[in-house]
Parts: sequence; C-alpha cells; structure tokens
Amino acid sequence: MEYLKKFETIELGRGCYIYPKGGCAEILSNILKDCKRDLILKFLDDKDSVNNLVAKQEEIRQSGEYVLICAGDVQDELVLKCEDLGLKYLDGREFIASCLGRQILLEASGEGWAKFELLENGGLRIFDNLWITHYYFFYDLFVYYVSPKCLEALTQCVLQYTLSIKEALLQVGFNLEVSYGISLNYAPHTHKIATFIHKDIPIEWYFGSYEYYLLHKQKVVGNRILIAPWVLIDFFVSKKVALFLSSIVPKLSCESKIIVGMGHSIAEAFGFFPRALKQEYLKQYIGYYFLGFDYYLAIDRASLKAYESIFQSVGVKTKAIAGGSPRLDLKLEQSCALRSIEQFLFIPRLTKPYELMGIIKRLLELGKKVLFRPHPAYRGYYQWVGKQNPYACLEVFLSYAGFSFDESESITLDSLSKSIVITDNSSLSYSAPLNSLKPVILYAPPKKEFDLRVCNFDCSFVNPLLHRVALNESEFMQVALRLEEELKQSGELIAQEILQYKEANIFYPKASALEIAKLLMSLLES
Repeated sequence: MEYLKKFETIELGRGCYIYPKGGCAEILSNILKDCKRDLILKFLDDKDSVNNLVAKQEEIRQSGEYVLICAGDVQDELVLKCEDLGLKYLDGREFIASCLGRQILLEASGEGWAKFELLENGGLRIFDNLWITHYYFFYDLFVYYVSPKCLEALTQCVLQYTLSIKEALLQVGFNLEVSYGISLNYAPHTHKIATFIHKDIPIEWYFGSYEYYLLHKQKVVGNRILIAPWVLIDFFVSKKVALFLSSIVPKLSCESKIIVGMGHSIAEAFGFFPRALKQEYLKQYIGYYFLGFDYYLAIDRASLKAYESIFQSVGVKTKAIAGGSPRLDLKLEQSCALRSIEQFLFIPRLTKPYELMGIIKRLLELGKKVLFRPHPAYRGYYQWVGKQNPYACLEVFLSYAGFSFDESESITLDSLSKSIVITDNSSLSYSAPLNSLKPVILYAPPKKEFDLRVCNFDCSFVNPLLHRVALNESEFMQVALRLEEELKQSGELIAQEILQYKEANIFYPKASALEIAKLLMSLLES
C-alpha cells in the first residue's frame, strides 16, 4: 500500500469530475461510488458538445473540484489536456485503487472467522466480499494500463485480507499448508480428467461459487472442497499441483506449487494478436495474464506455436505444452451431421447489442431467421455496474416472426448444425467451426480490444478456413449472403476440409483427459 499512500491526504469534497466517459471510467466510478457513497460524480465526455472538458473548464475551476482522469491507453494525452487548461486533476485509476485498498484493509482488520466457513471432509468456503469483487474488476481491466507499482500495492492489500483469514483458520485448527495431491477447477471436462488420476492421489476441487458447488456436489463426494472468489484462488489452493481453467490470476501465495493453466478455447491463444494497443501495454498485459503459471496447455498445433511466439517475444517464463482439450473432446464425441442452413445465430462477446441492430434488421427484412444468444459474462458485468438489461434494445425485433432469443443453458450441436454463426472474439470463434464443420462470420467493427486489421507479433487472429470476416455493415451483408450460398453449393467439401484440419492439428483428440491426467501426475512426482 506504500505506493498509494500519496493519496491518503487528498479530500475530494462534495464531488468530482470523471474524465473521460467510457468503459474504464464506468468500472472505476462504480468502485468509487461504493467507497464514497455521498460523492457527486459528474462525467466529462469530449464527444458531447456540452459536457466536454473544454466547455466545462470554467465550471471546473470555480468548483475547485478534481478531475479524475480514468482512461486506458490515452491517459497521458488527457493529462496533458488538463495541464494545458490549468485544471486540478488526479490519476483517477490510482486514486480509486487507493480508496479500494483502504476498504480491503479495513475488511482485513475485522474478524477473520466471519469471512469463511468450514465444510465436511476438510473443505473450506471463503465468502464473497464486495471489495474483493471490485478488486477483481479493477485487476482484470487495469493489468493493461496502470503501473505495476499500483497493481502490486493494491494486491498487497488483498494479501493482507487473505492472511487475516489464514490466521483465523489456524485458530480453529485448519491448516493451509501445501500438501501432496492435485487441485482441479471443477467443470464437466475436468471431472473426466479426475477419472484417470490414480485413486491414491488426493484431489481438491475448486468451485467459484457456492451455488455451482451445490449443483455438482454429488459428483465430488469424499474429496476436499474449496469454494472462493476466483481472484483468491492462488492463496487458498492447497495441493502441490493445481490446474487452473483461466488466467489473469493475481499471485498471492509464496508456497511452492506447480500451477498448470488450461484455456477454455483455441481462440485464447490468438486473442493477443488483434489488440490495437501500445506495445508496452500489450506486453504488460501478457506478463500479468500468465503470471504464476509454470505451464500452459495448448489445444492444437497452431495455438502451441502462438503461445511459444508470445512467450519468447515478451519474456514470459511459462512453458507452453501440448495438452488438447477435454472440453472439445466431449463435443467431438457427439456427431454433428451437416444440415441445411435455417438461421443466422448471433453469439457476440465484445460487440454491444445495439451495434448489431442494423445487420439483424437487414437480415430479417430479407426474410432470414435470426437467433440471438446473450453472453453471460456481458450480462453479469452490467448487473455489477447496476445497469439495465443490455439486450433490451433487441426486443424490438420480437415483432418479426423470424427473430427469437436463445436462453438455453448451453449451445447445442443441433443449433450449431443448422446455423451460420456470427461472433467476434468469443471462444466460439474457433470452437463453433470445429464442431459444426462450417466457417463462422467474425463481425468485428474495429475496437482496441479486437481489431482484425492488427497483427501483433506478425500473427493474425483469422484462420481463412474457419473464418469469414466483416468489419462493417455493408461487408457483413455481402459476406453473410455469400457464405450462405457457398454452404448450399459446397457445404460437404468445406466440412471435409475442416474435418481434415481438425484431425491433423488438435492434440490428443478424444484422449486429452488421459494425457493431461498423466502430465499432472508426473509433475506431482517430480
């Protein structure tokens, strides 16, 4: 916290200005509102002719209030604008990190026993906490942009929080020392990995929520259970070898453990290539993305090559290793016969719903059937920031007989087999064509997070066999109608080409669970 102490004497008064208005500011202001509940926040938007920085400069001076600069890679440019206008400003990212850190330290100083409960078979549940949730969203976004000193100072506050829990656990006789065994994040495909682990090896199952644990409780009877917020997993996992199903995990533990990472899709390996960011931000992000991983599993030959290229370029110590994908194997075990195209299935991750309204309307006006599947992470984010249903704008299309929402628990192969899928940087961008044996359309109006014109490390996100690309509305209509016709005329040939590609490139098809289990056991004995 030492680095952030410079903000402790700063008082904002009754209000402040948040600049600019955007995604970074949205996350930061949501945290600030909980830290300082009576504070009046006023947003500055340079795209607004009335509420922009220049138009409001006199009002800002007279108020005596701070401008909190809450940007991403344009932070330095906005600092210069404030300095040129002689306005009083703060680095909003670091200031809010300081506010959040103080709240987390307050929580750490409270009763440790109130933060957990003990479960049967030596299990442990760490309760959710508002400030730890805020830390998750801050860390997830700002590993790109804020200085490592700021990130580490805030993470030290979280470490104090976890240590307070550890101390309380010791008082009730619960020991967190690392012991012989393997820790697995629970999912249907990791459960299959566990079936190949020798019976004499203790297994610890990690669940990200108590609700998810209750759904699958009967499948893990007799094993040790850990339920905790994702950002705390590194501290509380207690086995010598651990398999994590995601990255960007804050490094909290100094215990000697071997951490293996397994991404949930092939798309993850290529997701760094189209990011339109300054190189120093991109490299910092990659460094934190793989921080703490000793090994990272690649699903196929192309992603292995991608990881190796990235690790070498950035200086990441993690070792990429062939692993395959039990998740993909589960789908490969099911057949997906080629069927006639009945609909266009939208499954966006990054693209906002309102940005898709134009192309959806044009498809419907052509008499096409459109199915829209909301993304759970996007919906969850909007619940966190307290906004209304982001998909409500699409309800206007329910007046068309051909439009509907897909609210099913998971995407079915039946749905994929009769659809042309439209997505962006979602994991579906690679898994859908491999499962349905049809190319997907990447509808990707350029954004900093996903700009298909950008090829970092001289590599592209796009695979010409698996993808068709459209960067704007007019391109989309041409690509969509052309692909529809292409599948009618040559669908069998395209399917055969994708099948051959899949068989030649994916590691350990239909046997990856066994291979990963063997790897984990060999690391345990090493």
